[in-house]
This record gives sequence, structure tokens and C-alpha cells, in this order.
Amino acid sequence: MINSFRLGKNKFLTLDTYCRQDYPTNTMHFFQSFLSIIAGIGIGTLLTVAAQKEINKHVETTCYGPADQIASVRSFMGTVKYCVKGGIKQ
Repeated sequence: MINSFRLGKNKFLTLDTYCRQDYPTNTMHFFQSFLSIIAGIGIGTLLTVAAQKEINKHVETTCYGPADQIASVRSFMGTVKYCVKGGIKQ
């Protein structure tokens, strides 16, 4: 509930006061949203690293040929492996 007090005889200048119980804060809602965002980033990062490891295993098993080579590139997720096809095509 808002209580208004008129300051002096000026009808345009008022001082409004309120009780905390009348206006609950959204602190808990912000905290839950913040935790959800942090948890989502963490889970997404872990899933990305796991997927990259599986892709590396797939590259190692499918890159077979007399002239094929596996090229490794370092990234923030770890080592990324590529299959470089070799040989001369005619």
C-alpha cells in the first residue's frame, strides 16, 4: 500500500512510501534463471567434448587407405582429427 505525503502547500510535490510486503522482489527468480543458464552452458560444453571424442574415434576407424593420413588440430575442445585422403586420381 502506498502512503502519499504532500510536501508543503505544493500539490505537485509528494513523498510516496510503501511497505516491502506489498512489493515482493524478484531476487529468487533471477537466481534460478542464472543457475539455469550456467547449468545449460556446462552441460552443453560437456556434450560437445563428448561428441568430439566420438567423431575422433570414427575418423580413426574409417580413415584407412594406403596413402590416407590422420591430421590432428588442437582446439579449445581438445584435439580434432581429420582424415586426409591421399593418392593420385586419374
